Amino acid sequence: MPINPAIALIGMLLVGLASGGALAKDNEKGKGAKKGGAGVEHCPPGLKNKGCVPPGQAKKWQKGEPLPEGVDFQRVTNWKDLQLAPPPAGHFYGQVEQDVLLMTNSAKEVVEAIGALEALTKALD
Repeated sequence: MPINPAIALIGMLLVGLASGGALAKDNEKGKGAKKGGAGVEHCPPGLKNKGCVPPGQAKKWQKGEPLPEGVDFQRVTNWKDLQLAPPPAGHFYGQVEQDVLLMTNSAKEVVEAIGALEALTKALD
């Protein structure tokens, strides 16, 4: 009795799906996998617990968090020249290194990353 190709295909798909889930679980436990998400497979040992980002390239701020103590910032007073909307009440634009951020007046919390200052000024040319 000949095998129906459609039934054979469905059977292969079901077997593939069933084993694919098991393979995914095995890969999560694999060597070099990062906890809680996509693995950083080829990260040097000193950067493994830091998201594989070298210290000089790590952002000194985090969205939704206040600026850490000791992080310098400057208020961006020329926001009109950069064609930015006025900051909402209780907020201001601040610059940390090359990043322009929308921050709260009270806690210096980063509300939104607007963009790199260089990119904002190039857009005006």
